[in-house]
Amino acid sequence: MTPIPADTLHEHPLLTDQSITERMITIVGRAIRPQAWIMLLAADYTQLPIVVPVEEARPPTKSDQIEWLVSLTQQQLFDHTADHAIVVWERPGPPTLHASERIALERFAQACADARVSLRAQLLSSSRGVGYLTIERGTQ
Repeated sequence: MTPIPADTLHEHPLLTDQSITERMITIVGRAIRPQAWIMLLAADYTQLPIVVPVEEARPPTKSDQIEWLVSLTQQQLFDHTADHAIVVWERPGPPTLHASERIALERFAQACADARVSLRAQLLSSSRGVGYLTIERGTQ
């Protein structure tokens, strides 16, 4: 896939899960170290030319970690006048989530919804590449 220059991002809205996955493959690629990436989208689902790396971030398992990541995401949306967020969780290893990771990401999605943060997608960057995650809002 060919990277899209930042000044033409507005010409390529991310309207489908597939288009989001393809874009994240070009931006994040295969996992190197544990971290998260926050991407911002405008109301029309075009990506803003802003990528926020969160070093050493893993799917949050504790309430204070979840609150911190939701707050960070919310602040980025506000600061950059964005409407939606995409979070890519980067970690070396297999392309499937462990049960504890899935629960953590469900809780994160629910916390975003509770805070009125529009979380458009969560993806996993593993040793094999980037994959789209279907994450339900958790109740734990």
